[in-house]
Amino acid sequence: MSAEPTVSVVVPTRNRVDMLQQTLRTILAQDALLEVIVVDEGSTDGTQETLRGWRDPRLRLVRHDTPQGLPAARNAGIARCGGAVIGFCDDDDLWLPDKLTLQLAAMRAAASPWAFGGAMTFSDGPRLLHLTPPPTPTRAVERLPWENTVPGGGSNAIVAADVLREVGGFDPMLRSLEDWDLWIRLAQVATPAVVDRPLIAYREHGGNMSRKIPTMMDSARILDERYATLRDGEPLDWVGLHRWLAQMVLRSGDRRGAIGLHLSAVRARHPGALRRLLRSLVPIPPRPPVASAENATGWIERFRPRQVVPWPEGAEEWLGEVLGAP
Repeated sequence: MSAEPTVSVVVPTRNRVDMLQQTLRTILAQDALLEVIVVDEGSTDGTQETLRGWRDPRLRLVRHDTPQGLPAARNAGIARCGGAVIGFCDDDDLWLPDKLTLQLAAMRAAASPWAFGGAMTFSDGPRLLHLTPPPTPTRAVERLPWENTVPGGGSNAIVAADVLREVGGFDPMLRSLEDWDLWIRLAQVATPAVVDRPLIAYREHGGNMSRKIPTMMDSARILDERYATLRDGEPLDWVGLHRWLAQMVLRSGDRRGAIGLHLSAVRARHPGALRRLLRSLVPIPPRPPVASAENATGWIERFRPRQVVPWPEGAEEWLGEVLGAP
């Protein structure tokens, strides 16, 4: 059996040194030959000094004194990658321990140049908020022109370096959804290998998500036009996009932003938009799902049932250790 390829991992960052260190620990703990390129977008929180203190030969630092944006930062990392396979991770996400092992095996088995898996979404606690299983490879390719079928954003997929450079990396003209754009282009070259397990832990944390909504909508309109021929002129899934963005905004605590998105959906006559708008108008804080049905009992559940989402085996303990590490 041939030796595993070296995997280069690109991690853009800006002023998140504490979360970044947690992210890097989960990457460097992978059972793979690694190099990790951290692209620092003008951090002022001591990121450079902290990481230099790690003295890990697998870790390389790139500094942009002036932030250039996420796509450009990732491309700067790609330009410095020496591995045969390239992956990406945002500075607030985490990789489950066997992520690369499973993805590399899936790529070999499917003879595919790229692979992704499922994702779990968590918040402080840690609290498990959602599990997103991956689609089948066929459905991923079929639906990508309409919706982003790769769970967890840009932290999920790994790609053969030659194929990544062939399709052109990330589009620096896009200020958001640049990962979706890349997955569409990759799907035109090859069907992905898919691992039917959560591979990344996507972190939801504070911040005004609604500030990002105009940028996301602008990028979505670009993708709508750019890939119209792949959809035979049909629009992308605006209904699903509005619903997903509203859920993200509401979970971040910005109820006003969620209401605005639902209002836009009502004006566009999206199915179910009025019901979701009315639900978001009720000032009841969102509640995380529970691990088992036994925890979802009580009179209030008759009116507002909780979603039952069990932790993947061993994930709660692993995540607690990662978040509790100094």
